[in-house]
Amino acid sequence: MEHAIQVAGIEHVGIGSDTDLRGWRASFHDEATFLKFYTPLLKRESFKMKWPIGIDEIDHPLEHLVIVQHLLEHGHSRSDIEKIMGGNVLRLCAEVMS
Repeated sequence: MEHAIQVAGIEHVGIGSDTDLRGWRASFHDEATFLKFYTPLLKRESFKMKWPIGIDEIDHPLEHLVIVQHLLEHGHSRSDIEKIMGGNVLRLCAEVMS
Protein backbone atom coordinates (compact mmCIF):
# COMPACT_ATOMS: atom_id res chain seq x y z
CA MET A 1 0.00 0.00 0.00
CA GLU A 2 2.82 2.39 0.83
CA HIS A 3 4.29 1.74 -2.61
CA ALA A 4 0.95 2.49 -4.31
CA ILE A 5 0.67 5.74 -2.36
CA GLN A 6 4.20 6.76 -3.41
CA VAL A 7 3.64 5.86 -7.07
CA ALA A 8 0.05 6.97 -7.66
CA GLY A 9 -0.47 9.56 -4.94
CA ILE A 10 -2.90 9.57 -2.05
CA GLU A 11 -5.80 10.70 -4.26
CA HIS A 12 -5.56 7.52 -6.35
CA VAL A 13 -5.32 4.73 -3.77
CA GLY A 14 -8.36 3.01 -2.32
CA ILE A 15 -9.46 -0.13 -0.56
CA GLY A 16 -12.21 -2.15 -2.14
CA SER A 17 -13.67 -5.23 -0.54
CA ASP A 18 -15.83 -7.68 -2.40
CA THR A 19 -16.13 -10.09 0.51
CA ASP A 20 -19.38 -10.50 2.32
CA LEU A 21 -19.81 -9.43 5.93
CA ARG A 22 -18.86 -12.90 7.16
CA GLY A 23 -15.38 -12.79 5.59
CA TRP A 24 -13.76 -15.15 3.10
CA ARG A 25 -13.26 -18.04 5.49
CA ALA A 26 -16.98 -18.21 6.21
CA SER A 27 -17.83 -18.05 2.50
CA PHE A 28 -15.21 -20.55 1.33
CA HIS A 29 -14.33 -22.69 4.32
CA ASP A 30 -12.32 -25.17 2.28
CA GLU A 31 -10.53 -25.49 -1.02
CA ALA A 32 -13.25 -27.69 -2.57
CA THR A 33 -15.91 -25.04 -2.01
CA PHE A 34 -13.60 -22.39 -3.38
CA LEU A 35 -12.80 -24.41 -6.51
CA LYS A 36 -16.45 -25.26 -7.16
CA PHE A 37 -17.36 -21.59 -7.12
CA TYR A 38 -14.37 -20.31 -9.09
CA THR A 39 -13.75 -23.14 -11.59
CA PRO A 40 -15.19 -21.23 -14.58
CA LEU A 41 -12.99 -18.24 -13.79
CA LEU A 42 -9.89 -20.28 -13.06
CA LYS A 43 -9.89 -21.54 -16.66
CA ARG A 44 -9.15 -18.01 -17.86
CA GLU A 45 -5.44 -17.27 -18.09
CA SER A 46 -5.98 -13.71 -16.88
CA PHE A 47 -7.66 -14.86 -13.67
CA LYS A 48 -5.21 -16.87 -11.60
CA MET A 49 -6.01 -17.30 -7.91
CA LYS A 50 -4.43 -19.17 -5.05
CA TRP A 51 -5.79 -21.05 -2.07
CA PRO A 52 -6.20 -19.90 0.57
CA ILE A 53 -7.51 -16.70 -0.92
CA GLY A 54 -7.23 -13.32 0.68
CA ILE A 55 -4.96 -12.01 3.38
CA ASP A 56 -5.48 -13.61 6.78
CA GLU A 57 -5.05 -10.36 8.70
CA ILE A 58 -7.88 -8.67 6.79
CA ASP A 59 -10.17 -11.60 6.05
CA HIS A 60 -13.17 -9.99 7.73
CA PRO A 61 -14.40 -6.42 7.13
CA LEU A 62 -13.88 -5.54 10.80
CA GLU A 63 -10.24 -6.51 10.41
CA HIS A 64 -9.78 -3.65 7.96
CA LEU A 65 -8.92 -1.71 11.09
CA VAL A 66 -5.51 -3.38 10.66
CA ILE A 67 -5.08 -1.23 7.56
CA VAL A 68 -6.11 1.90 9.44
CA GLN A 69 -3.63 1.08 12.21
CA HIS A 70 -0.85 0.55 9.66
CA LEU A 71 -1.62 3.88 8.02
CA LEU A 72 -1.62 5.68 11.38
CA GLU A 73 1.70 4.06 12.33
CA HIS A 74 3.18 5.27 9.04
CA GLY A 75 2.19 8.87 9.70
CA HIS A 76 -0.84 9.24 7.45
CA SER A 77 -3.36 11.89 8.39
CA ARG A 78 -6.99 11.18 9.21
CA SER A 79 -7.97 12.90 5.96
CA ASP A 80 -5.66 10.65 3.92
CA ILE A 81 -6.90 7.54 5.71
CA GLU A 82 -10.51 8.49 4.97
CA LYS A 83 -9.60 8.82 1.29
CA ILE A 84 -7.93 5.40 1.21
CA MET A 85 -10.66 3.64 3.18
CA GLY A 86 -13.47 4.74 0.89
CA GLY A 87 -13.38 8.43 0.12
CA ASN A 88 -11.40 8.06 -3.10
CA VAL A 89 -13.72 5.33 -4.36
CA LEU A 90 -16.80 7.43 -3.56
CA ARG A 91 -15.25 10.42 -5.34
CA LEU A 92 -14.46 8.31 -8.38
CA CYS A 93 -17.98 6.89 -8.51
CA ALA A 94 -19.47 10.38 -8.23
CA GLU A 95 -17.26 11.64 -11.05
CA VAL A 96 -18.02 8.70 -13.33
CA MET A 97 -21.75 8.68 -12.67
CA SER A 98 -22.37 12.42 -12.87
